[in-house]
Amino acid sequence: MVLTMRKCFLYSRVSSDAQISGDGLVRQEDKLKQYLLQNAERLNLSTIDYEILVDSGISGWKGSNMGDTAALGQLFMRVESDEIDDSVLIVESLDRFSRENPFRVAGYISKLAEHGIDIIDVENNLVIGPSNPWSSTISSIIANRAHEESTLKSKRIKAAWDSRRKKAKESGQYMIKNTPFWIDVLDDKYVGQCQCIDR
Repeated sequence: MVLTMRKCFLYSRVSSDAQISGDGLVRQEDKLKQYLLQNAERLNLSTIDYEILVDSGISGWKGSNMGDTAALGQLFMRVESDEIDDSVLIVESLDRFSRENPFRVAGYISKLAEHGIDIIDVENNLVIGPSNPWSSTISSIIANRAHEESTLKSKRIKAAWDSRRKKAKESGQYMIKNTPFWIDVLDDKYVGQCQCIDR
């Protein structure tokens, strides 16, 4: 009996400008390709029939990567139109797939599973989906951890900005040095540039 090799989708995502300018996407893609080559025979994966999917500067916490214009969102549209089935989505880790609420992530995983699509979490060496019925509990724990990390990070960033705004209001000192062209920073304070226009 000849087995048909399963088509693979290698998905990478970064959310910030810093990650875009760095090697985040290249590193992820290299890691996914390496995993595919090393595990193709064991997991019945095609090393010829695969697609590279990239979402650059798109949030997984807000679910923006599931939007109609995002690469992952478009993949889901193809799945729902029955264009794709019995395939494999390979990600560096589940938090690259999504950092949304774990219940929502479980819904995404179920949608793929209904079409015979597994998700491979390379970092945790975990196959999530119909090929591994026991994976749902583990993936829920991983998704919950990713969501909590993002929520905590968001709260910390907000608190830091709130603190900066408060200090700036109380002391008159600047918050950031990147200012509009009509404002300068002198002696750690904002100074407006007033110009008279002759009419």
